[in-house]
Amino acid sequence: MTNRRAFTLLEVMLVVAILSIAGGAIYWRLDRFVAHHRLETDASRLRSALLHARALALCSRSDIRLVLKSSKTGWSLELQQPEDPAAELVKWPTTLGRCNLFLDDTPAEQLVFQFYSSGHIHPTGTLRLQTDTQKIIISLPQLFKQL
Repeated sequence: MTNRRAFTLLEVMLVVAILSIAGGAIYWRLDRFVAHHRLETDASRLRSALLHARALALCSRSDIRLVLKSSKTGWSLELQQPEDPAAELVKWPTTLGRCNLFLDDTPAEQLVFQFYSSGHIHPTGTLRLQTDTQKIIISLPQLFKQL
């Protein structure tokens, strides 16, 4: 006669419950990590675009406009010359994700940054990228002070 040992229904249900709780906690943490990483990437792209626009204005000795437009899929970025607004210098192939953008705590649907050949920029202030759970602040004076 063989002695077989099997798991009871209670033991199986207990293991499934423990694994479900652990999986839910891991998923929640991973989801927050991914959301924060996406927002960090968007902030980095925006910083790069702002620095690129300023460098282009200084090097070309002409005024440059950086236009950020909100859409359902995110924010598009375009560089324009004010003398000919219809002529796009650069349209970035990537967009910023779906986040809320604030300039000095004022929500924006479209932002236009003017970079002058003298090195000045308008508007100045603080940009805030924000999702439901995360936010990143970019101080424009600090960003351009680094140069």
